[in-house]
Amino acid sequence: IISKTLSTIVVDALDKGKSKKVNFTLNAISEAATKNYPIAINIEYDETENDKVQRQSLTQYVGVYIENEPTESDKSVPKIIVSKYSFEPSEVKAGENFKLKLSFLNTNRVTSTNNIKISLSSDDGTFLPVNTSSTFYIESISPKGNVEKVITFNTKPDVAPKQYLLNVSYEYEDDKGTQLTAKDIISIPVAQVPRLVTGEVAVSPEAFVGQPVPITTEFFNMGKSTLYNL
Repeated sequence: IISKTLSTIVVDALDKGKSKKVNFTLNAISEAATKNYPIAINIEYDETENDKVQRQSLTQYVGVYIENEPTESDKSVPKIIVSKYSFEPSEVKAGENFKLKLSFLNTNRVTSTNNIKISLSSDDGTFLPVNTSSTFYIESISPKGNVEKVITFNTKPDVAPKQYLLNVSYEYEDDKGTQLTAKDIISIPVAQVPRLVTGEVAVSPEAFVGQPVPITTEFFNMGKSTLYNL
């Protein structure tokens, strides 16, 4: 997927509570395979705090399904892709469980897929299945048919807040029994729950009426994300 317009747009300022709509024109090259493609949206901005300008950045992915017309040589070869996915709750938090709902599509118009084995894995072990295996079986998917699956995952508690990739591997057969394999990738944003811990409070042993009393304590950020406006 390539951009037919400028891939970078600059917004001079964005007031609190305001929004601005920007448009990008993208094009899928003719050689693009039929599957779901993740597109990264990178945002960099300056934030002023206590008269100091801090550079911030964030990245979010959106999935775009590209369908390419099959050629005569591969019309009989069925492909399986993740046509859409969602998670519950909508904000995946580190150290907590979430349900991942996947919809698998057989992109072929005439050939069914059979004896399907699907495996889910993350390279760094960020997501682990809960009370189930990360591999499951689907007997068949009809031409242009969808099958949905829901799997509960647990997110590692010490991961940094960012987007993580989940690998999807397929092993299946066409209607002639030919063994086929394929791979897919989906992106899941993980949020880190802020953990602010207060130390012991130390008070001066003597206090006098009308005089200020010094109180000392320490604050510890035990989470994986930066805290602001404390």
